[in-house]
Amino acid sequence: MADPAHATWVAERDGALLGYVHVGPCKLPHPDARPQHGEIYQLYVAGTAQGLGLGGALMAASLDHLAVARPGPLWLGVWSGNQRAQAVYAKLGFAKVGDYLFPVGGWTDEEFIFRRG
Repeated sequence: MADPAHATWVAERDGALLGYVHVGPCKLPHPDARPQHGEIYQLYVAGTAQGLGLGGALMAASLDHLAVARPGPLWLGVWSGNQRAQAVYAKLGFAKVGDYLFPVGGWTDEEFIFRRG
């Protein structure tokens, strides 16, 4: 979080973390991805806080920031099994442009690469 090329926003209530978004230079394994492009690394909202509009607010903050800090294509990776997130990203203008395997503990998840712009 101390890296000036990255930015993070959090949502909290009474000291409890409800969600966060973390962005920075693109590092996805796609032939068109460049470090000068922006990437949304993580966007998470706790199950107990879903439906409060936090995900939309966090996404809006990250998109506004990246439009200025890293104009050009925006990228993100999303788990292939998370159809809800994929639908949200599609509504925001992101489209699937690839996939890759992401190691998680002792297994690997199939991730989709989405791009906007």
